[in-house]
Amino acid sequence: MRALTLGLWLSLAQPVFAAGVAGADFLKIVTSPRAVGMGESGAGVCDDVLTAMALNTACLSRLAYSEVAFTYNKWFEGVSMQHVAFAYPTARSGAFAFSGTMLDVASFAGYDNSGTSAGDVTARDLAFQAAYGRRLFGPPQDRRFGLFAGAGLKRVESRLETAKASALMWDAGLLYAGRLGPGVGGVGASAQSLGQGLKFDTGRDSPPTVYRLGLGYTLPAFGDPLTCALDLKKPIDDSLSFGFGMEYVVKRVLAWRLGFAPEKDLGGGFRFGVGFNLKVVSVEYALSPAGDFGVTHLIGLSARFGQPVERLPVLTPDEEKSDWRLKRGRKLLSEGRAYDAAFELSEALRLNPHNKKALLLLRDARDAVEVLK
Repeated sequence: MRALTLGLWLSLAQPVFAAGVAGADFLKIVTSPRAVGMGESGAGVCDDVLTAMALNTACLSRLAYSEVAFTYNKWFEGVSMQHVAFAYPTARSGAFAFSGTMLDVASFAGYDNSGTSAGDVTARDLAFQAAYGRRLFGPPQDRRFGLFAGAGLKRVESRLETAKASALMWDAGLLYAGRLGPGVGGVGASAQSLGQGLKFDTGRDSPPTVYRLGLGYTLPAFGDPLTCALDLKKPIDDSLSFGFGMEYVVKRVLAWRLGFAPEKDLGGGFRFGVGFNLKVVSVEYALSPAGDFGVTHLIGLSARFGQPVERLPVLTPDEEKSDWRLKRGRKLLSEGRAYDAAFELSEALRLNPHNKKALLLLRDARDAVEVLK
């Protein structure tokens, strides 16, 4: 079985002895439990750091809070993957993110070209990425909507005993999200792991580039959000495939996920996922088939912290008029025109009785009117 592990690692990490084909294939492994539970889809709907870094960096600027996340992917035959990510969104300068990934293989029996035992062999793959996402334009009423762009630069390193190779690769993505009927629709496109591939000895592998197109739609169902996603995926060294999934979040606490991906690579079929959102902490789990090797388990833990990024709420026409009256009333009050200010602020409250700023300023205006009397 150790010899089998070597074969698995060479097929998943990089074909060391077959230059010209895609290497560093561990970069194709989706490290987001949410995306895996939804059939490895979500490039058109993602709004969390793990899915953004895994599928589409353009989604980074949709994050509302700074976020740190960790995942552990338990595979088979001693193969495991750990991934850590951090995102820092800002109100006006976009979102910054960093991540690190390690694919670790338990030591296994190695052999030379003549078949003679060479003792135990160790293997490990590493990737470090810095990414940036920004909204290009969109409606001023809500910054979650509009056209978003993102890009990332990553350094990839692979080690097999004493052999070592490294390369620089980059990602790029676009996302458009907007209101569509009773819900929110999105379409995203990304290119991942572009650039040069790993070079062992004199041969260089091709990069494990993946092109992705994602469609998504979120609508209310029984008072809670239901999300559907469909991703088309084209690896540089494989045929076109797809992934489809759904997510239903109950009371913003419990997320149920179901997905499907075709029979590709180590296994296809249905995927299952669940998530628990506990205020600032989320716990995620995804289960997916691995062909003859059974199933794989992906566990994630994330925490949100700090103040939320400034977001403008969606306003009704009356609320927009109320805010306009509020601004005019504030200006009039600063000019000493207390009577006119009181009238404008009273109109602001009539249009929107919940406008607390208008209520506070109206009190100031009335006090100023009393002084004038």
